[in-house]
Amino acid sequence: MSNTNDFEIKNGNVLPFGPDDLGITEKIATYTADLGLTSADIDKINRPWDMYATAMSKQIRGEEDWSGLQLLTIPKAAQWNDPQYGVHYALEDIGNTIPKWSPYWESSSRKFHENYGFILNSIKLELPNAEEQRNAEDAAQAWVSALKDYEDAFLESAYDWIEFNNIQEGLPEHRRITYDTWYARYGAPRLTKYKDRVTFAAATYQVYFNKARGADARLAQLITEFRNDAYYITTETPSGLRIPHPSYDITPDLQDFIDSSQEMIRNNPNKPPAMTLSFNHSSGYRNTTTTRMGGSASWGGFIRINVGGAWESKQIDSFSKNFSCKVSFQNVEQFSVKPGPWYSALALQIFAGGPWLDNSYLDRWLKKGNSLFGERGLLNLRQKTVIVAYQPSISISLSSREYHYFKKVVKGGGGISIGPFRFGGRGSTTTENINWNDATSMFTAVDTSGSPKIVAMLDEIMPPGE
Repeated sequence: MSNTNDFEIKNGNVLPFGPDDLGITEKIATYTADLGLTSADIDKINRPWDMYATAMSKQIRGEEDWSGLQLLTIPKAAQWNDPQYGVHYALEDIGNTIPKWSPYWESSSRKFHENYGFILNSIKLELPNAEEQRNAEDAAQAWVSALKDYEDAFLESAYDWIEFNNIQEGLPEHRRITYDTWYARYGAPRLTKYKDRVTFAAATYQVYFNKARGADARLAQLITEFRNDAYYITTETPSGLRIPHPSYDITPDLQDFIDSSQEMIRNNPNKPPAMTLSFNHSSGYRNTTTTRMGGSASWGGFIRINVGGAWESKQIDSFSKNFSCKVSFQNVEQFSVKPGPWYSALALQIFAGGPWLDNSYLDRWLKKGNSLFGERGLLNLRQKTVIVAYQPSISISLSSREYHYFKKVVKGGGGISIGPFRFGGRGSTTTENINWNDATSMFTAVDTSGSPKIVAMLDEIMPPGE
């Protein structure tokens, strides 16, 4: 394992994580020990990624410290311009997903809106009258229960539409009805009683909320704004469900970015790339372990190969004097992600220290040794900026041995992944745009698929303003 060129990591990732792992540092320590990796091994694996992250941080943020910057390590298309599911992707995948606490981006099943709601539901209203205190706590629980019943009923309604639509598929087109017509006729009337319960429970809770914090009119509106139907958008999911999502505003427009990028390339094909990241064997860089979200994380190999359908990481010798890498984006844009009016950053700042309702979700969460913010926080990160590249290209120079090995793999029909970009094999973009230079042991790959790629996320490390 001491020989850099001989070190292999099977099946893609070095350190696998479960869908809801929060204690990443502890998990990494366990996996590292199981794999027999030393800190020096981890540093060698991370080194090209650290150089790439540092170069990008300098370009985007003007500094080497890339805390809060999460790089994509596998291809991920920017697809919220999709005519059918684009809104769903924008709201659920980009806006509402809380990524894992890590230097590289990895999705989780945790949702920002849901966890923000848990905080609101867990606030303890301190009232001078003991009876009113009990009533306030009962009102809080009733509101949580009403929200849950409404969400369950809406989901049941979504499945009812799928069943109905399957039945009507055998009918002539003119006899079918649209989802909007079906919902107005069947879905909405059944949901009215659940919606009325939520409205009544929220109003009751707000009465006590106003008594406890009546001097702050803005805070008194938190409850009603969180569940205001005007701030939710019903979208169709790829599975056919139509469910409401909390609103997020993502700007600028993705399709405008794609159109302008294509026009720019057509009109001026020799125009220099909008962004270029260059590093080599002697480049300075910020080590993963020194960043706030790094810990002892391992990225996996900077280069992966695909032979027989499975991606396999390969560690390269980034200390070789022939090692250099240049990543270019013909066009690049930073897309801002902002929650709708249902969210208040001010609320998180004010209530960061509680007090919390006994046996509430957050109370139980904290008693398990977790925290509100930070690595083990209920609400630790918010995806605030998506960095999207159009027509990325990558040139990499390696030792002669490594170069010829990778060339043989690709020429034999295998795929290669360099950083977050894949060429050839399964899950690739194209193989025709890989150029090999035997004299310099360098190859260049260009993504001409026309699909914009997410290359990084800039996260807000909670609480807001920290």
